[in-house]
Amino acid sequence: MKIEYIKDLIDRSVSWELQVPEFQREYVWDKEQVKLLLDSLYRNYTINSILIWEWWNELARRDVWWAITDMHFPSNEVKSVVYLLDGQQRTTTLTSIFSNKDIYKWNWKRPIKYNLFIDIEWFDENNDEWIVDILHFDDEKIETIWEEYIKINNYTLEKLYKEFWLKYIPLQALYIDEIEKEFLNFIENDDIKEFFTIIWILKKKILDRKVYVINQEWKLEQVLDIFERINTKNTKLNMFDIMVAKTYKKIEDRYFDLRRFINLMKSKKSLSTNNYFDELDNLWEWETYKFNDDKELLFIIMLFLQEKKLVKEREILKITTFDLIDNCKQINKLFKQLIDELENFKIQTWNFNKFKPIIKFLSLYISTNKDITHEKRVFLSKWFWNTVLFNRYSWAQNERIQKDFNELNLENYKTKLFKSRTRFYDEKDLLDAYYNKQSNQVFTAIELLLINNNVKDFYSWVQVNKWTENKSKLELHHIFPDNSVVWKEIHKRWDNIINNIANLTPLTKETNNKFINNKNPSIYIKDFREELWDNTFNEYLKTHLISEEMVWMLEIDDFDSFIKARTILILEKIKELSNLD
Repeated sequence: MKIEYIKDLIDRSVSWELQVPEFQREYVWDKEQVKLLLDSLYRNYTINSILIWEWWNELARRDVWWAITDMHFPSNEVKSVVYLLDGQQRTTTLTSIFSNKDIYKWNWKRPIKYNLFIDIEWFDENNDEWIVDILHFDDEKIETIWEEYIKINNYTLEKLYKEFWLKYIPLQALYIDEIEKEFLNFIENDDIKEFFTIIWILKKKILDRKVYVINQEWKLEQVLDIFERINTKNTKLNMFDIMVAKTYKKIEDRYFDLRRFINLMKSKKSLSTNNYFDELDNLWEWETYKFNDDKELLFIIMLFLQEKKLVKEREILKITTFDLIDNCKQINKLFKQLIDELENFKIQTWNFNKFKPIIKFLSLYISTNKDITHEKRVFLSKWFWNTVLFNRYSWAQNERIQKDFNELNLENYKTKLFKSRTRFYDEKDLLDAYYNKQSNQVFTAIELLLINNNVKDFYSWVQVNKWTENKSKLELHHIFPDNSVVWKEIHKRWDNIINNIANLTPLTKETNNKFINNKNPSIYIKDFREELWDNTFNEYLKTHLISEEMVWMLEIDDFDSFIKARTILILEKIKELSNLD
């Protein structure tokens, strides 16, 4: 497709030759952005390139100026389509300004029309500094030379001319011949030359501006690299966006939308049939798992469909609409099972990103092991803790995951898990796990270890079966607070040790604020004892891997002894969970 000038771009848009892929966001520009675009064109400023892609009829799309709901769907028809990848907002704006096409903005049911006029009284071809200030929309109030306000949309072109002469000229006259001819029917002969002079200048300055169009013919598999570099309000397009467009399809009188499919797959209620549309109609939004990474869930679904092979992300492109519809019941069942397995280890859906390699293996495993026996659950527990605590997926993750899936079985996993450990712990040293380095894998692992110890809050007695989302939510807090009197002395000898995992434990914010705050342990332990029976309190502390001997250390603010004793207790728990004997 040949596009050299702004007018060519508008021509292609008006004649339905440019298509916007379904994953593109809706038209969102406001009037100020519209004016600035015209101002930039008039001054010969750059407006960046327009990126188009010629490919087959494989993605759902709409015409540039159509509503988001007016879709063309992929089909088996051999047909070339020109997709507008970057430049939608600019192209839609220009189409609305210069043509007679209505356009649709985000969530607007009724179309809008940009009727824009230029104030010729202040127009000077040799001084374009204020061009943006002499552009007026027909529905906005404009102050006239008589110090009154008008709205241009209250006037016909003839009335506008007779009252204001050639003060206001519609920009559509630059593009639509009929509007230009309508003006010629009633303007005075002496004004015709001025009218055409102004129209010619504006056409030359705006419509005859060259536009840099990048025209590519990539394959769908290759174009992902380009999509991921297109930045729309800091939101990068990804594989999920592409698959939304690729799978969007009309089936009888209904429409398949991948976003709604994903929501259905997150249903806590088991699907009873493979009738996708019936199941969708029965979906209650509040009965879905709070899993917000649709791209990751799509990858998990691909693993369910592939079963025995950990494939690359780009192979998602091979999934068809009917692969998803025909397997919706099974996919939902496997996803529920995956959630259950992760919740066994106190991993919640909102925290999945920290455990992506773990999720990949589990997805493969449950897709081929429909029934998890007691022996398999013991295996999964040992595999999980050895993998998380000993960082078995530290390098070449996909290769290690696939190898685990292919080679580990109930007979050999103990030996193989031990040999593949990549981390070893030494009781002489403190754990290399710090709160201000939460990306540190060992910190994440030991934090999870503490949560899995059925930890109970010191005061509210809340037990963590999972991370709650209300005021009872447990968060990591310092045992020796960082603003306590005792810490100011400790800090002189221990630089960052206050943020070590051995000085952290899950508590509710309420408990931390009410009892601990910035107090020395000797003070808040005394407060706890006054409100709670000693034996009960000691039992709560044991769930935090704090022994009765360590409580005595807290009562005398002995940080050095406490941090070393708790490190040893954490290491003992690591051995217990990962024991392969």
